[in-house]
This record gives sequence, C-alpha cells and structure tokens, in this order.
Amino acid sequence: MFVYKDRKNHNSKQALDLALRKGDIDLEDDLRLPTGQPRINIETWGCETSLNEYRYCKHGILVGILHRDLTELENWYIGQLDNMTQQTNATELDAICLSGGYTSRIKPSAGVLVGP
Repeated sequence: MFVYKDRKNHNSKQALDLALRKGDIDLEDDLRLPTGQPRINIETWGCETSLNEYRYCKHGILVGILHRDLTELENWYIGQLDNMTQQTNATELDAICLSGGYTSRIKPSAGVLVGP
C-alpha cells in the first residue's frame, strides 16, 4: 500500500498502520506469505522506484489523495470560472479542498507492494 509523504505533522504511514491495528489487523504477525514475507507492506509513494525488497509483490494500492498547492488550486478555480478578474478567498478555497473535485489521481508504476 502506498501512502503519500507526511504533510503538516501527519504521518500517513503511521496513521494507516494504526487504522489497520484498530481493525484487528497486525501487519507484523497476521498477514504473512508462506515464504515468511509480509503480505501487505506500507511504503511512501516514490520509494518503490528505489527499493528491491518488494520485488515479490504483484499489486499496489494508493491510499490517500495528492493535495494540490493552494496557489495552483486558486488559479485552476479562476480558470474554470473563465473570469480572470474573479477574486477568491480562503473560505472558497477550503470549500473546494473539502469537495475533493480538485484532487490529482495517479496510477501506480510497476513497483508495487501487495504480495500474491
């Protein structure tokens, strides 16, 4: 499972591990392949291109959403309105962020972390 890098003191890797443990899933003990390798691995997106320890994994899952820079988001919003004189404020940008309509979604590469 791929998570995105930490943002504003939020450790996504740790948060996902904690959520799984609350669901009675202990990645260290419960989910092992017959080879002893973990069936589920959690790694920060981008690390799959530099690590070989997950080469046995065949599938990848992106967990979370890439957040766009607020300046870029503001420009995108004004462009969608087709009104270059439009003024925006923090409340509008927060509402757009919460709507999720602006998010970027990307497909995982061949380096994936979920075992067979």
